[in-house]
Amino acid sequence: TLDYYRRARNVLVESGRMEIFLARHNDRPVAGGISTLYGQVGMLVHTGNDYSVPKVGYALQWEMIRWALENGCCRYDFGGTGTSFPPRETDPGYGVYKFKSAFGARIVRWHGYADYVFKPLQYRILRGLERGLPYGERVILAWPKWLQCRFPESSLKPGPAVHRSSLHPQ
Repeated sequence: TLDYYRRARNVLVESGRMEIFLARHNDRPVAGGISTLYGQVGMLVHTGNDYSVPKVGYALQWEMIRWALENGCCRYDFGGTGTSFPPRETDPGYGVYKFKSAFGARIVRWHGYADYVFKPLQYRILRGLERGLPYGERVILAWPKWLQCRFPESSLKPGPAVHRSSLHPQ
């Protein structure tokens, strides 16, 4: 929810552990992203861009990598690609893989995850919902309050201005 991101911004941006990036072209926002720092690893959290502006995604990523390096990181984690291993041109995430590998990133194979189930009934229901939503990123669900991650109210400060790096793609 928007509230989740406001709270994350208040805690992480203020502590210097997260940065929000915005690229503009002709005074119009054309790309944005969020990166965090975890130890000596910079991590891509979210990114999106207007594909009508050539190479804006590359400019944004380089700025995010530069920020991570300036903050003492020795590695940058681009996150997943949504491809098989090894990637094939027919994979839905192949374009994402090609984009990330253009930076010299190497694909790292991670093993699957394991769930420790505390509430079997709720788990089966949620896993069933998850499997039934192949396009989950397009579906907005109002999750029950008990599922939402919460920061204590006392840890939040009134909305600081978010620093935004303005990029000007050529």
